[in-house]
Amino acid sequence: MAGPSLPTIKRVFALSHNLCAHADCGQELVVDGVVVGEVCHIKGEKRTAARFDDHQTDEERHAYGNLIGMCRKHHKIIDSDEGSYPVERLVEMKRQHEESDTRRFIISDELVQRIGDLLTAEAERDARQTYPDWTIRELFFHIRPDLLESHVGDNEEKAWEHVAKQVMDYFSTGRLKVWGRPIMRPRRRGPLKPVDEPGYWTHAQFTYWFLKDDGRLNSHTTAPGETGLLDYADLQVNRAEAMKIWPEPGAAHDDGPEIGLLDAARRAYSLTRNDPAASFAEMDEASPETILIWYCIWIAQHMPMFGARRPSTTVEPVTLDDPAKDFQIQGNTLTLRERNGHVVWENLRISSTCCPPSSRR
Repeated sequence: MAGPSLPTIKRVFALSHNLCAHADCGQELVVDGVVVGEVCHIKGEKRTAARFDDHQTDEERHAYGNLIGMCRKHHKIIDSDEGSYPVERLVEMKRQHEESDTRRFIISDELVQRIGDLLTAEAERDARQTYPDWTIRELFFHIRPDLLESHVGDNEEKAWEHVAKQVMDYFSTGRLKVWGRPIMRPRRRGPLKPVDEPGYWTHAQFTYWFLKDDGRLNSHTTAPGETGLLDYADLQVNRAEAMKIWPEPGAAHDDGPEIGLLDAARRAYSLTRNDPAASFAEMDEASPETILIWYCIWIAQHMPMFGARRPSTTVEPVTLDDPAKDFQIQGNTLTLRERNGHVVWENLRISSTCCPPSSRR
């Protein structure tokens, strides 16, 4: 169910008297035929929304009883201050507002159709976006189910680090988006937001307290104070995106004798996040693809590289020069193309024993 039905929307607007339901507001919801108000969910529409109820069905979530008409200002206020506007208060606010005889306004079918079209467009836009619906704790336990039996200690932390390297690798290269609540001062948590500050994952480290408990009393990451970067709590990812990367619970990470060059570049970047090499690769706010290409070039210059020349699938040695070639990344595919020709190499691989680049060597 994408959202409230048109008859439900019409009922909300018709019984709202064309006024925001907040007692202190006189804002009209429709002005000169233009919809300026919003149909708001009392119990949140999405997991990240205020007052979300996991036990609600989609039908109940978009039903008339869970909807209230408000102006944009008060919609934002009630969702930003959940403590002051719990479900019970909003239900009572809706009841008192609709039973009032203050002012009546008839909503035409044409206007209702226009409102419905707007909401449908928003729903379609939201469906194309990803949302944080999986905690970092659930992600770690999916990758390593045996961590459920672990407790804080030196041996367990080694296992945690093994998983963390994989996860940090995808965070640092932008392949898996992550959200979190920034910890403000004095130790107050802000709203959930994307953790995408430039260079954040170069410096940040996991605290692992989220593996011991639900993580609600501690930060999930820490960053050196001198960087000016915030600590984050309540880290979350999108489950569907994460499952594409780790489709099977407990599946072993690729530690074989050969690995894909692109995966090797991601690992090298993850291992050198606090190294001058990463800072050099990240210069001028380089994109994730540009950073990975920098690492691919470094690895290819220091390790034997193999690939298949289209249309052949036979893997053979390949170098960056003679003739000169350039890497290209499209999505999750790495190719090597001759600068002055039409030859393209794919399925690029190197030995998994490669060393990450470091300017300290």
